[in-house]
Amino acid sequence: MSQLSAWASQAKNHWREFRPTRYKELKAAGTLDEAVAEAARLTEREMDELTAAGFQEHEAWEMVRERYLFPPEEESLRKKWDKEPAASSFGDLFNLAIQIQSEMLQREIDPETGEEIAPDEEMDVR
Repeated sequence: MSQLSAWASQAKNHWREFRPTRYKELKAAGTLDEAVAEAARLTEREMDELTAAGFQEHEAWEMVRERYLFPPEEESLRKKWDKEPAASSFGDLFNLAIQIQSEMLQREIDPETGEEIAPDEEMDVR
């Protein structure tokens, strides 16, 4: 599979998940394959221009990929995800882990049973 075909396939999958309205419109019009192929061609053209201007290939990829192949999710999805408490990035996951760890360290655990001691109970230390 050529690079352009691979990009087109990846774009189609991305659009199906993150741009479902556009995906459905293009599919209904019979222009989905043409649209993802054009997105791949435009990505390749801009990457070529950027590398000719002195950028490394990975830098050009970072600068161009979201412009044509992987545009941001639709507004309706953004609103849906904003309501969900799930972590959306490594930083969010890290912060959640720190919060859980902090909460666990604040709990008192009975060393014999491993069970949490209720705040009003006293542990018998003999």
